Amino acid sequence: MILAWVPAALIWGLSIFNFSSSNDASLGAPSGRDFVRLYVLGRVVADRHGDALYDLEAFNAIKLALFPALTADPYPQPYPPHVGLYFAPMARLPYPHALVSWIVGSVLLFGAASWWAARLTGLPGAQSAALLGLALAFPPLVEVKSFGQATAIPLASFVLGWRFLLNDRSVLAGAAFGLLAVKPQLAVPLGVVAIAQGRWRMVAGAALSVAAQAAVTWWWLGPSVFVHYLSYVRQFPTFVDSFQRDLTQTHSLRSLFALLVPAGPASAAYFATAGIVLWQTVRACRAARDVGLAMSVLIMASVLVSPHLYIYDAAVMLPALVYLLASGWGSTESSARKTVVGALLLYPAYFLPVARYTRVQVSVIVLLWVFWTVCSEIASDDDGDARAEG
Repeated sequence: MILAWVPAALIWGLSIFNFSSSNDASLGAPSGRDFVRLYVLGRVVADRHGDALYDLEAFNAIKLALFPALTADPYPQPYPPHVGLYFAPMARLPYPHALVSWIVGSVLLFGAASWWAARLTGLPGAQSAALLGLALAFPPLVEVKSFGQATAIPLASFVLGWRFLLNDRSVLAGAAFGLLAVKPQLAVPLGVVAIAQGRWRMVAGAALSVAAQAAVTWWWLGPSVFVHYLSYVRQFPTFVDSFQRDLTQTHSLRSLFALLVPAGPASAAYFATAGIVLWQTVRACRAARDVGLAMSVLIMASVLVSPHLYIYDAAVMLPALVYLLASGWGSTESSARKTVVGALLLYPAYFLPVARYTRVQVSVIVLLWVFWTVCSEIASDDDGDARAEG
């Protein structure tokens, strides 16, 4: 068990050292590159300056007043208006305190979710602790810390929804999944599965959750912020590629093809393979023998088909990967062993910068293999049950 914690201890020790040495507060240049934007977003919302959210000049003026050493953003911040409500309380703190609080809270949440997923399979405590150590060494989780990203919110959404589905509380599960409005690109497979299966109570719960978040935003910032946001959404296709700062750091089907072929064929290949993944997700979620397998497939699909997925957002898969590892650990079945091997191969696939030198995003290929293996296992079990009943 102790050996399982060695990689996590080494990775986090080095990461914390780099984090502290790179944060030159005296120059006003803070660590947590993406958290700077979230912090400014929270300050804008806390001060009820809704008109500044999608006004590039006004937003940059507030940002540079808080962080004079930084440069202006070349495009508006991409988050929906309600996201600032999550960060408004922390924006009242000094930036270093807010950043450390967010990072520590995020890591604790990822750790708790991973422990819960391992224990959900009935894995003994000692082995669950070993898997927790392995989980904390997941490279995308370390990037959550490095960027100060908001990935903990969609993680909480998936895990809470998973928990409510275990108790057959569809409306509450939908309400939890409504938190994915923070990063709506991760919600596509969930929406497709819910509609395809006629899970209308879950759809209603999600709609009520999104409506409640919008209502609070309307009350706090006024209706004009939604007018500005809709205008921004219409312009989004003109600068969407600006968000892809480095395609080698993006890890979805879209980036897999964008790195290899020109834009036209890449888009066609992305939509075709994303359609296949969504079709397999619907089939697997309908046939899965337990909620954990269905959620694991769903979360992996969310990462694969997302049109914009930086490495840190791949960390939302962590509870699903832990669940699959815990379920397959020690199994003699071929499919279970393949799943375990594939999940472990994701570690070097995310850690090594292979795409930077080869233009091949190996992590997406490995994840697609794990996804397909799990879906095939579910289909095989379903066929076996059908034959047994026949």
